[in-house]
Amino acid sequence: MINDELPPLLTVAEVQKLLRIGRGKAYDMIRAKEIPSKKLRGAIRILRDPLLRMLEQELEPQQETPDTGAKLHPVPPPKEGKKV
Repeated sequence: MINDELPPLLTVAEVQKLLRIGRGKAYDMIRAKEIPSKKLRGAIRILRDPLLRMLEQELEPQQETPDTGAKLHPVPPPKEGKKV
């Protein structure tokens, strides 16, 4: 299992390799809090378990309709005063 292969604290470079993303994208995702991170003595570290939980949630299959297999996405209600 991947959990056993990773140290409890990951560097940005390790997360880049794991997610197959570039350095800039990794830092963008950290700034946007898309990747859970902490600063330890000025160095950014990513906690393995929260990262893996976040990835599991991101990779959960979307709900499918039974007859067509099409993906279901919520549709916002129309704004008042506008005809649809």
